[in-house]
Amino acid sequence: MKKTLIALLLALALVVIPVSSALADSSVGVTVTATPGVLSISLIGPDTWPINGVKAGDGVIRTDTLYYSNPLGDETAPADPVVDGACLFKFSNDSNVSIDITCDMGDFVLAAGGTDIGYMDNSDGTGYLDNGPTEFGASGYASEAALSYVTFKTTGSSTFITNLAATGSKMWGVALTTQEDAFTSIDAIKSTITCTASYYIAP
Repeated sequence: MKKTLIALLLALALVVIPVSSALADSSVGVTVTATPGVLSISLIGPDTWPINGVKAGDGVIRTDTLYYSNPLGDETAPADPVVDGACLFKFSNDSNVSIDITCDMGDFVLAAGGTDIGYMDNSDGTGYLDNGPTEFGASGYASEAALSYVTFKTTGSSTFITNLAATGSKMWGVALTTQEDAFTSIDAIKSTITCTASYYIAP
């Protein structure tokens, strides 16, 4: 009887071991998930700057004159550190990531026809104090920081706002010195400041 029982247990063992091996997975799967980072910025409030027409100005620009898009005064420099009240514009980071913002400023053209008229061109120099014959200089400044200016060139400007948090906002303004020499026309002119968001990369 013992021999029969031992033989039966051995037979069961031989059957159970192959079945267990047959049930093991021969492959595994990994689910990969990702949340896309979407870049989006907008302006809250004004999207135009009538130079020398923000406060107390008469809306007419003079040669070789420094103006600020400062609601506290057209020729009033922002305080140091800069406060929101000295800034006409406000960025809204509508992205789901932190961003850097770069701003370029084009030459002035006729407001009515959009034609290059050959004066008030961007000097592409060192910023708002770097004007010249037929050339203006422009820079941006931002709130909640020590007063500093970032040059707005026609292309290739340095980063203006760094690490603006997702869904955050930032007040900012522009300083501009008009051309040195006399204007030759009273026709209204315009320029466009184009600001672009990019992904903030931590150093």
